[in-house]
Amino acid sequence: MRRGADRRRCHHPLRSGARSLTAAAVVIAPTPLSLPDCRIPWRHLALDTVTSTNDIALQQAAQGAAEGLVVTARQQSAGRGRHGREWIGDPGRSLLMSLLLRPERIDPHRLPQISLAAALALHDALSAAGANARVKWPNDLLIEGCKVAGILSELRCAPTGGPIVAVGIGLNLKPPVDGWPGHLRRPAAALSRFAGVVQCDAAAWMLRILPCFDRRYAQLTDDAFPAIADDWWRAHGGARPVTVDEECALPWRGTAVGIDDDGALLVRDAEGRTHRIVAAEVDG
Repeated sequence: MRRGADRRRCHHPLRSGARSLTAAAVVIAPTPLSLPDCRIPWRHLALDTVTSTNDIALQQAAQGAAEGLVVTARQQSAGRGRHGREWIGDPGRSLLMSLLLRPERIDPHRLPQISLAAALALHDALSAAGANARVKWPNDLLIEGCKVAGILSELRCAPTGGPIVAVGIGLNLKPPVDGWPGHLRRPAAALSRFAGVVQCDAAAWMLRILPCFDRRYAQLTDDAFPAIADDWWRAHGGARPVTVDEECALPWRGTAVGIDDDGALLVRDAEGRTHRIVAAEVDG
């Protein structure tokens, strides 16, 4: 696939540097998880109410926490998604989870691939549970056209200069008590709506997702991104018509034809030109 015009030189799906860490954060001892098929020694920090699980993961990283910390919470007071959008959900009705990574074996220019690997891992777990889900670039999981999960990856630099990444995952298990708000960009749904999908609590979903992520992350560190890209493309549903909505430009229609090594979506316009999309809203 050839690289065409770069429609917008903005942030990759890996978000960088938007929020400061709390200097007074305290290291809290997490509980080791028994996941024998995983390379990473995952440890679980279960909390009740936090600003966001990504905030806590990054604070713990600033205090020296090692790769493999998993932060979950029942409720977020400032949960966020891509472009700073609010993550909506009532306490205890979603899986709210962040994974702390120190991807020193991954070249810096390849760090955006982590978001794609995370989306694919979540797709793997949902598929194994009976869900007919598909990934939507760059960070959403859809069932029957409705968003059931989203991912936000945030990058920081450690004092030693190495990268720190918090991969935030939100998975709707049950709808809000008062229903979904009407202002959402895309219709949302919870897993409880879909017959044939395994229904379990947030802790059980965490244990379903972690081995899937561990396997996909191992592929990244082993330089096997082409396998991830092929599987991601199948989970996306292959080539499909999309609408690209860029800031300060009119929406335009094209066909998604692939992703490149930087995690950008490749979209071919009506004139046959292929554009790298790195930050726009893409529907379809």
